[in-house]
Amino acid sequence: MANSQITKPGGVPWEDFASEAKLTVQQKERLMSLQDGMKKQSQQDPRVARALAILGPDLNSAGISHTGGDKEGYYQFVGGLQDALEQFDSGKTGKCPPRKIRTMGSRWFRNS
Repeated sequence: MANSQITKPGGVPWEDFASEAKLTVQQKERLMSLQDGMKKQSQQDPRVARALAILGPDLNSAGISHTGGDKEGYYQFVGGLQDALEQFDSGKTGKCPPRKIRTMGSRWFRNS
């Protein structure tokens, strides 16, 4: 598919299925629905919600928000944050310390 790409949470590119001529309308709607579901799933993760509460002031000062400003950047951040928290949690018990969450957030800001 040689059309524009959207970046999903976590920074993995998704195709912009709305403009893909080879797909039927029903196929496009199904694919876009799946993409929306994945975005919502990352936002409902309690680990992500806690981390976003900790990093909220940093996101606000950078103009990154799900309600305005840089929505795509917000979803990239949320997905990347979820991936980082999953990597941290593998084999560990308990919550990720706020200090570690702030480090994850600052790495994302540096790399974006």
